[in-house]
Amino acid sequence: MTDALALDASAIPPHLQASAAPKILPRIMVPTVIAASFVLGMIVTTALQPTPDWIDQVASYRALYATQALPSAPQNADVTAAVLAQVEQVLGAGIRTVPTIEGMAFSRVQVLAIEREPLIQFAYLRQEGTPFAQCITRVSDVDRAVNSTTTHNLAAASWVEGRLGFLLIGGAQPAQVTRLEQGLAGVI
Repeated sequence: MTDALALDASAIPPHLQASAAPKILPRIMVPTVIAASFVLGMIVTTALQPTPDWIDQVASYRALYATQALPSAPQNADVTAAVLAQVEQVLGAGIRTVPTIEGMAFSRVQVLAIEREPLIQFAYLRQEGTPFAQCITRVSDVDRAVNSTTTHNLAAASWVEGRLGFLLIGGAQPAQVTRLEQGLAGVI
């Protein structure tokens, strides 16, 4: 009978024979590999995302503006003059008057900051009430011509001249913003 059992045991293929020790390692490895892959994917995705540039940062807060966010009357002339005097100090740019933009009413000028760099914002309202902003900040970029884009559902046109970045942003029509911005390029 011993010989008969030995023959029967050898007839069972090795992959169907029960092992003496349970295989814990593969049970732990699969979830560990999945979790590690997920974490690595998150790290790589975060690392590959570009840091928002100043234009994107301006667009993200400008997207919050509604007509009611700007005063109906223009800023007091003395306040405007005082802010324009600051522009020379913080940017080294001599902007003595508020830039006139065709079809827009000036609302106010402010000195803001993006990543500790001063940003000058001239706020305007179009006749139909759409808020626009002309922004100026120091940049490390080389001079470049007007570039049009849409960001945060706002039309934007920008250029760089003499280490200053300029941006006109508002509305939803890039061609209109580009035309207005090109008119400003020689004025500022």
